[in-house]
Amino acid sequence: MVKTRFAPSPSGYLHIGGVRTALYAWLFARNQGGKFLLRIEDTDVERSTEESKLSILEGLKWLGLNHDEEIVHQSERFEIYKEKANELIADGKAYESEGAIRFKSDRSSNVIISDHVFGNVEVNVDELDDFIIMRSNGAPTYHFAVVIDDYDGSDPENVMITEYGNVKVGTAFAGLGTISARRTGVTTDITEITF
Repeated sequence: MVKTRFAPSPSGYLHIGGVRTALYAWLFARNQGGKFLLRIEDTDVERSTEESKLSILEGLKWLGLNHDEEIVHQSERFEIYKEKANELIADGKAYESEGAIRFKSDRSSNVIISDHVFGNVEVNVDELDDFIIMRSNGAPTYHFAVVIDDYDGSDPENVMITEYGNVKVGTAFAGLGTISARRTGVTTDITEITF
């Protein structure tokens, strides 16, 4: 079954780019007889607000973009992210650095991210770095939490609509030894869309 998801950050109001991404995901799920999931990406505890979250939910309701299943709040999953980060440390794929945990990028070859819109996107090994996956305050970074959540809630037949392709997300999927959900990039710059 096809599953799509919209994952806004409650650090501001629902904007037209978010509406467009949610609409694409909702339309695709409905067209395929699948499910449209909603995840609140509230890992940035300093910027996330209840007011913003409620505004986003009201906006989606007003647009008629009803979600299936329970809303996932990343702020309620911090222990899961910490457990996965510790597994990566134990496997030698991450390490602690000044209170944070960094993902150890494999720089032995270029990274290829398969995307249904953009095709195979190849990222040169020189562009890879050891990026932070868990902040020193115990909160996961976006690049890590989305990988855990997309993998936990998916199988290889799922399509996850994202606003952009991201090499950190792709390398984290590979580092966890997971089969990445099929990704469909939705560019945030509408001048890049060709018909």
